[in-house]
Amino acid sequence: MQDGYGMRGLVKALLPFALLALACGIKTELPSQIPNTEPLGDEGYAANYRWNIDGITSMMFHRSGNIFTAIQHEDSLSIYPSYQKTFDVKPINKRIFVGLGTPLLLADGYSGHHRLWVLDDADGYIKGYHGRDIFADELEIEIQFTDPNWQDIVGIAADSHGRIFVADNAANTVYHYLLEDDAITLQGELTWGAQVSSSIRDVDVAGDYVVLLVEGSWAVRRFLLVGDEFVEEDYVGTQREFTDPIAMVGRPGVCFVVDQGDSSVWELDLEDLNNPEGGVLVAAAAADTTIILPSAIAVNNDKVYIADSVLERVVDYEKRQSP
Repeated sequence: MQDGYGMRGLVKALLPFALLALACGIKTELPSQIPNTEPLGDEGYAANYRWNIDGITSMMFHRSGNIFTAIQHEDSLSIYPSYQKTFDVKPINKRIFVGLGTPLLLADGYSGHHRLWVLDDADGYIKGYHGRDIFADELEIEIQFTDPNWQDIVGIAADSHGRIFVADNAANTVYHYLLEDDAITLQGELTWGAQVSSSIRDVDVAGDYVVLLVEGSWAVRRFLLVGDEFVEEDYVGTQREFTDPIAMVGRPGVCFVVDQGDSSVWELDLEDLNNPEGGVLVAAAAADTTIILPSAIAVNNDKVYIADSVLERVVDYEKRQSP
């Protein structure tokens, strides 16, 4: 077995070949892959690989599915190949995002071409970078916008129709913008007033739904966007309750919620939100030893990537196939 220095040297030596393979669309299997051997997860998910990466506050998958982008120490964006399963990955793929001061949130959208959207807390702008140029030495801002009404932005989302959603916790409002011909226009807004005591935590797009994450019970709300109006989809009953939901990722038909109240991550069926016992447990501190305090989440196909701010690692949880 190689020591830590030898492992890092091997990863560094193989990186150019891995990037070349990525560019050519080849799935690379590095000899430095180290699978997790602990029997973790429930009947739906099991921990697969893990990376030692500290300081992640937000992350998302590039549309290629081969890499994920993470905000590290709230001062830089780093790019990690998802096929590189090394146990100790350093930010050797850190990129220079020109004009970016303090990245806070990430979103991935496509309209005309792929853009990586970043909320820059340094000046309050949401900035769009060309996603296809992700391996360039420097990335220039293509388009940026802000709104004087923003107070405390806690979530941003984008989709393939040029729609951008901005969730404001202080105003308890989700703003809906439209990107057309490199111009951003405000289309409408959703002011969350159904529960005065519940504040917005995050927003995302899941297929036909705009999904809203709010504090406490009834935490996940689904809406259809009809024209410029948010139409809440009715459902009866009380969904699974969360004590401190902080982040969410939406996918067609499902969403994933990070609950720091009990250090758990759940997959929810968006068509079954009225079931108080519904959902699949992806990971929980009480059930396994891979996480203590989940802080960020990204989803790619049947894999869920969870960042832990205490253990300073990212764990890849893979959905088990039905027998």
